[in-house]
Amino acid sequence: MRSSNTSTLKWRFDINVLRLIGRELISDRITAVYELVKNCYDANAKEVYVEFEDDKIIVRDDGLGMTFEDIRDKWMVVGTDSKRAEHFSPEPFRRRYVGEKGIGRFATDKLGRKLLIKTKKEGHDFWLFVEIDWAAYEQKTNESKFKPTELPEKIEEENNQESGLVPISLKNIREEILLFTDVENNYWFEETSHLSTQGTSLIMSGVRDEWTDKDLEHLNKELSKFVSPFYGKKTPFQTFINSDQHKGFKNLEVRSVAINLASHIAEIKFGIDDQTNEEYQEFLSFDESSGQIKPKRISKPIFGFIQMKLYFFNKEAKAKYNRAYPNKEDRIDGIRIYRDGIVTTPFAENEDDPMKRRDILGIDKRLWQDTFTRIGTREVIGFVEITKDGNPQIIDATNRQDFVDTPEYRALKEIIIDQLDVFSKVKIFQRKRKELLNEASYRESIKDLRTSTKLVEQIEKQNPTLAADLAPLKGQLESAIASSKRNLDEQKKMHEEFLRRENIYLSLMSLQEYAAALAHAVRTTVGQILRMAEFFVEKFPNPKYDSNFKEYAKQIYDDMLTLNRVTDFMLSYAGSNLEFEELNLKVLIERLFHLYRLELEKEKITVHLEIDGNIVLFANQKFFEEVIQNLISNSIKALKDTENKRIKLSGWAEDDHFIFYFSDNGPGIRPEIRDKVFDLFYTETAKEGGAGVGLWIVKTRLESLAGKVKIVENEMNPTGTTFQITLPFSKN
Repeated sequence: MRSSNTSTLKWRFDINVLRLIGRELISDRITAVYELVKNCYDANAKEVYVEFEDDKIIVRDDGLGMTFEDIRDKWMVVGTDSKRAEHFSPEPFRRRYVGEKGIGRFATDKLGRKLLIKTKKEGHDFWLFVEIDWAAYEQKTNESKFKPTELPEKIEEENNQESGLVPISLKNIREEILLFTDVENNYWFEETSHLSTQGTSLIMSGVRDEWTDKDLEHLNKELSKFVSPFYGKKTPFQTFINSDQHKGFKNLEVRSVAINLASHIAEIKFGIDDQTNEEYQEFLSFDESSGQIKPKRISKPIFGFIQMKLYFFNKEAKAKYNRAYPNKEDRIDGIRIYRDGIVTTPFAENEDDPMKRRDILGIDKRLWQDTFTRIGTREVIGFVEITKDGNPQIIDATNRQDFVDTPEYRALKEIIIDQLDVFSKVKIFQRKRKELLNEASYRESIKDLRTSTKLVEQIEKQNPTLAADLAPLKGQLESAIASSKRNLDEQKKMHEEFLRRENIYLSLMSLQEYAAALAHAVRTTVGQILRMAEFFVEKFPNPKYDSNFKEYAKQIYDDMLTLNRVTDFMLSYAGSNLEFEELNLKVLIERLFHLYRLELEKEKITVHLEIDGNIVLFANQKFFEEVIQNLISNSIKALKDTENKRIKLSGWAEDDHFIFYFSDNGPGIRPEIRDKVFDLFYTETAKEGGAGVGLWIVKTRLESLAGKVKIVENEMNPTGTTFQITLPFSKN
C-alpha cells in the first residue's frame, strides 16, 4: 500500500565523475590539447599559443573572452547547451561550433593538477581569474564517509504499520555523498587599463606527465592538420607552440605538412547536374587504358555528401618526401576526417609499435590480405570533409577515440577504402608499366647492338684489310648483346620470383585469421571427445547406460571424422605446391565434374555448365580444385531429398575479374544463417555427413587466391542456393 506522503528525488553529480570525464574519457594528452584548441577556435580566436613553462602548460588565445556569467552559467556547467542553441560563433567569422558536448574543459584535468583561468572581454577594465584545484576534488572524495541519517518519524511509522514488520532504521547505512557541485572554487578580479585586449588563458600547473621533444613534435604534426584544406583560407586561425625547454620550439608556428611532393593528387566533390538538376556525388575510378584517375558520378550515399582530397605517394615520391622530412613525426599517415573545417578524426599518442596505433578506418588492417598492392597509411595523406548538417549520422564518440557505429559511418568507411583501392590499381599499373618499359628497353638495346654489328660487318666486307682492327669492336658488340640478353632473362626470372613470393605470402596470410579459430575449435572438439571417452572408461560396461554408449560412440565417430578432415586440409595446405599457373577454367571445371560423374548419376543430378572456353585464370590449381570440389559435394548433400535435381555453374569475364555463379535447386540456406555457413564447424547437414568444414575451405582457399565468395539471390526457382565467386585474372 502506498504511503500518504509523496516526496521527490533529484539526480546528483557525484564528484567521482570528474575522473571519468577528465583523465579517463579523454584518453591521451594530445587529444586533451586538441580539445582546448577547439574551444579557442569556437571563441573566434585568430591566434592560439600552446606554451610549456617549467611545471606549467598554458593555452592562450585572443578570442572573445568570458564574463563572470559565462564562467558561472556556461563554462562551469557540465554539458551546457549554449553551443547547441547557437550553432555558429559571432561575426566576423561565423565559425561552426566544433566543441558541442561540453566536456572539453575537463581536458585541463588530464594535463595538470591545478587550473587557473584568466579571461577578459573587449571593453572590460578587469581580468577575471578562476582557480580550480583538481587535487582538492580528489581529496574531498577520499574524505567521504558514512554518517548517521534519520528518516522522518512519520514515514518510518507508516512504513512499519503498513508492512507489519519491525522497521529497519536507515541510521548508519546511508553514505554522505560528496557532490561535484559542493566543492567551492575561488575567483577574483584584477583591474587593467588595456580595454581593447581580449582573450582567455588556461594555465595548468602540476603537469601530470613529462613532455619530451618527441611529444612536442607529435603535437606539432597533429595541430598542423587542425584546419581542413577546404577551409584553410576562409577564416584566419593560427597556432603556435612555445617552449624554451625544447629545442626548435621557440614560438614555432604550426604549419600544414607539405603535400606538393605527392605523385598523384585526386579530389572528389558533390553538386547538382546542370542538365538533370539532380544531386550527385563524385567517386574516383581508374582508367586502365590511360593509367589516369577520373571522377565518375554516383547517387547520394546514405551518409550524405562529402568532399575528399587524396595525395598518393608512390615509391619515388615517398623517398623524396622522406628526404624532405627526415623526422619520423612528419611521416605520411593516412586519412583525416574534418567536420565543418575542423579535424574530428580520433588520434593516439605517438606509438612506434604499429600494433598499438589506432586505425579506425581499417586501412592498415587490410594489408595482411595483400601487402603488395594494398594502400596503407604510410602511402597516402587524405582529407575527408563532412558537415554537421549534411552528415548528421556521422557522430563523434564521447571518448573522441572513434565515431559512433552507425550504418552511415560503416558506409563512409567503405567508400573511403574504395577510393584508396583506386590507388592500388595505380600501384599495379605502374609496376606493370615499369616492367614493360624495362623489357622494351633491353629489347631495343639488343636491336641497336645487332644493327651496329651488321654495320661493322658491312665495313669489314667492303674493306677486308680492316678486319683485324674491327675484331675487338665486333667482340665488344657480341659481348654487349649477350649481356643484354642475360639481363633480359634475369629480369624475367626476377619477375617470376617476385610473383612466386607474392603468391606464397598471400597464400600463407590467407589463413592467419583462421589459425586461432581452428586451434580453438579443435581443442573444443578434443575436449568433448575426451569427456565422452572418460564416460566410457568409468561406466562401461553397464546396461543401464547402453543408450548413452551408443549416442556417445556415434558422436565420437562424427567428431573424429571432422577432425580428420580438418587435419587433411591443413596437411594438404602444408604440402601444396604454392606456385600459381595459368588455368583454362572450362577444361578444369569439366574435369572436376567428371570426377563426380558416378555419384551425380546415382543421385540423378543434372549438371549445366556455361563457361567460356577461352577464359584463362592465373591461380593455384589445387586451391581452385578444392573450391569446386567442396561446392559440388555441398550441393550433392543439399539435393538429397529434392526432385528434378539440378546444379548449374556459369561464369564470364568482367573487367579484370572472373565471376562465376554456382547454384543448385536444393532447399536453400535461410537468410539468417548465410553469414554463419562459412564459419568453421558450422553445419546443418550433420545427418548427411556434413562436418562444417567445406564452405570454410571454400572461403579460405578463395581468399588465398585474392578472391571472395558470398551467397546471393537464388537463380534456381522456386528454391535453392547460389554462390557468387569473384577471382582476379592476375595479381601482377
